[in-house]
Amino acid sequence: GMVWSVLTGVVLACCTVLGGLPSASTAAGTLLGGRSALLSFAAKLAPTPSRTPAHARGTSMLAAANAGPKGGGASLDAQLANLERRATAAAASWDTVATAFLDAPLADAACARLGALADCAAVRVGGFPGARRAMFVLTHPELVTSVVASEHVTLFRVSADFASSDPLANCIVNIGVGLESVGDVLLEGDDTAYIVVAASSAKTFKRLLPKGLKGGKGGAVTIDEHDGAVEGVLQELEVQRLDKRAQR
Repeated sequence: GMVWSVLTGVVLACCTVLGGLPSASTAAGTLLGGRSALLSFAAKLAPTPSRTPAHARGTSMLAAANAGPKGGGASLDAQLANLERRATAAAASWDTVATAFLDAPLADAACARLGALADCAAVRVGGFPGARRAMFVLTHPELVTSVVASEHVTLFRVSADFASSDPLANCIVNIGVGLESVGDVLLEGDDTAYIVVAASSAKTFKRLLPKGLKGGKGGAVTIDEHDGAVEGVLQELEVQRLDKRAQR
């Protein structure tokens, strides 16, 4: 049989998915770390705290440069090895480190790779339950309960005329937000999109994105943080070369 030892040092876990966002709703999660053992828990996610927990020494938010939408060209093994090194370093220093968003295949492979590590913990954060693209928060097992999804990602609901606007990926990049800071994008019809963004880019995204889109119903572009259900067709974000002369 398996011996479960909780609260005594090594937290055994495999792939924590925190889907909840800023509201004080209850979300289920699964932890990563500890030789393939699975630990499920339910945690109430409160709004983003104004201070870092005292025991979380030296929290840092670092983006992985090779974790863009296309994987940055590095091999899967190389990217997984990089994630493992970062997870080990974060746990050893009792740090909390967030990656950039990873494509679904890499995120899924990372669950298996990081789940085999002892003395490390990782939390998969996608912005909503079932999200495909995700970032990982790497830390020491004893700090994993201090990881709050809303501190790392923000889910937006955007209303605009997407059929008449430039491609969404172009609009996002044009406001200075890299696609490695963007998670899943779901389009519901031609006038509603649900977009997950890294919390570090959320203010810029919310302030500037409406300027690059055409108004939908009512003639205005609206963008709000969202903590309800998410529906729509998953979009593949890719910057496109536009012929402005053809658009005149």
